[in-house]
Amino acid sequence: MEDERSTAAALVEYLVQSINGYDREVQAVENCGERTFRAPTAAGSPERLFSMCVPQTRNIVSDAIRRGRGGWEKEQTMASADKMRECGSPGDARCVFVDVGVEEGWYALNIAALGYKVIGFEAMLRNIYATTRSAHLPANSFEGSAIPDIEVYPFAAGDKYERCLVASGKWHHIKLIQNDLCLHLFFPRADAGNTLDGHTLCGNSSSDVLKRNGLIRRHDVQTVLLDDMLAGVSPWMMKLDVEGAELKALRGARDVLKRVKYVFHEVSRILLADAGDTPEGVLDFWQGMNYSCRPSKSVSRTDLRTMLTRRDVGTDILYTNLNPRQLII
Repeated sequence: MEDERSTAAALVEYLVQSINGYDREVQAVENCGERTFRAPTAAGSPERLFSMCVPQTRNIVSDAIRRGRGGWEKEQTMASADKMRECGSPGDARCVFVDVGVEEGWYALNIAALGYKVIGFEAMLRNIYATTRSAHLPANSFEGSAIPDIEVYPFAAGDKYERCLVASGKWHHIKLIQNDLCLHLFFPRADAGNTLDGHTLCGNSSSDVLKRNGLIRRHDVQTVLLDDMLAGVSPWMMKLDVEGAELKALRGARDVLKRVKYVFHEVSRILLADAGDTPEGVLDFWQGMNYSCRPSKSVSRTDLRTMLTRRDVGTDILYTNLNPRQLII
């Protein structure tokens, strides 16, 4: 009981602090440009459009979206929508998409625009503002209301409750992907580079990671366990984009993962190293959870472990629960 009270008090303290710092963070993304995109509907289905207020702040995702060539990670977005359709029709209450690391809201807005419920977790306050602002744009008034089914919580997912810090780029960040390998390059710049790509850093090594990767501390963040936050939910799909903190988030979600059908996230040796983890550790975790692992089309499943041993590996992997348990309330 005392532990529960201490945890609740920590969450309340953090939320109060977040409210106090919200205005400062909003200023970073208040200047945005509204753009319209096609939601990833099934072939032959009526077109569904949604609008997004894209921050003018320099950032790899915002830059891609502003270029207007299908937005961000078009293939992965469509694949996520296809997996959600396996669950049932849009509006089916059983079909919940959990977005851990919402960023500017690209995945959340795409899936919610199809009619599915989205529960999101985002550490950076400026990204929470950007996503909720997009969700309530007048152009997104479907059937008389704003995109109704996006809930975004201002927490980072972790393996324990602790106060950490959120950092993002002051150096320009370039992510190169070729033949399923991902290379993250950082170049010094006079302006802030990848400012919306939040890294949650915990523990005594945080200052070393900040210096090594050229990051700026933005604000504190409270970590939570997804098992607690999603105790009454059986998500159909979960997407993680947490810049190397994947294993920390997953260790705090062992129970809910028994009820999830699909999980999708990137594996990057460079980013995982900042959290003291490895791609091999990620693969071992999923195999222990009785999930199958499928990388991109050009790499066979049998070559996955070999691929993950590469020094500069970075690839997106889809994990499928071989025996999902439905929550019974």
